[in-house]
Amino acid sequence: MHDGANGERTAVTRETTLDALRSTLARAADRSRTPTLVADRRGRVLFANDAVRRFSPSQSTGPIDLGGQTLASALGLDIAQTRVIRSLLRIGETGSLPIQVEGDEPGVRNAIATLSPAYTADGDLAFFVVQVIDVSALRDAETALKREVARLNWERWHLHRALHRVTAAHAQAVRDAKLDALTGLVCRSAFREAFTAAMAQPRPEDQVLALLVIDVDNFKTVNDSFGHPAGDRVLRAVADVIDSSIRSTDIAARYGGDEFAVMVAVDTPFEAARVAERIASGVRKIVFDGHAVSVSVGYDFAAPSETDLDVVIERADAALYRAKRAGRDQIQAS
Repeated sequence: MHDGANGERTAVTRETTLDALRSTLARAADRSRTPTLVADRRGRVLFANDAVRRFSPSQSTGPIDLGGQTLASALGLDIAQTRVIRSLLRIGETGSLPIQVEGDEPGVRNAIATLSPAYTADGDLAFFVVQVIDVSALRDAETALKREVARLNWERWHLHRALHRVTAAHAQAVRDAKLDALTGLVCRSAFREAFTAAMAQPRPEDQVLALLVIDVDNFKTVNDSFGHPAGDRVLRAVADVIDSSIRSTDIAARYGGDEFAVMVAVDTPFEAARVAERIASGVRKIVFDGHAVSVSVGYDFAAPSETDLDVVIERADAALYRAKRAGRDQIQAS
């Protein structure tokens, strides 16, 4: 008799505890701005707060009434999602799953439904609290971010291409500024810069810098008789001979008009004379419209202590003029 009475009191106490817990959960849900549902252990909805209206158009007016509906029905879950909810209800664990809900604006919204068990003070599983978090704004921001990253990558690629073109154009401009467009040899200003820099550098005691000044003989006659295009072809042919007659460490330039200049590092004056002879000999093999081509060469040396290129050029020019006066097709040292 006493056992029956105790059992009734225990059942009443348990029911009172559950009612109190359910009321507590309902009050907490009511204060939340997040759509929240309270369900029993079988997944039947017992309470839904006012925020649920945001994804339940049928509850847009009047009291929220989802009582008796299952969570699957209230949340509009598909079969696979329903299985997940049932598994969480069965084992009494926290879990979440992505869902799509209708919003207060046209179209569906992406959301995350989080299910959390609620226990009594005695540790008994009593209810489940489900909160629906709208992540559409986050997904939209993520999509917008991906588009922006793609746009920036596209712009970066085009900027990289533009930079490459500018860099290539700059490099070409530098090359063009240092090279003679007609012959491909170094231009006057670049030659002077290179020779002056070489004069400033320390050199072995037995090495000197030789400057060869080369002038095409009777070039004005070629231009006057055959025209400037023919004269250009002669200049290119002479430039090819000069370039093939020196080492890669030497520098040849078109110094102006039909005049060329060569910087050669030599150990003895005889080496400079040999280079001059190779050039003169090679030019003699050029035949233009039945006419032989020749050059006159004057050369001089930059002393180790010299720093003024113009002084060296004056001496080499003086030797060149002597070669001209000697009948052309001559080589003269200063």
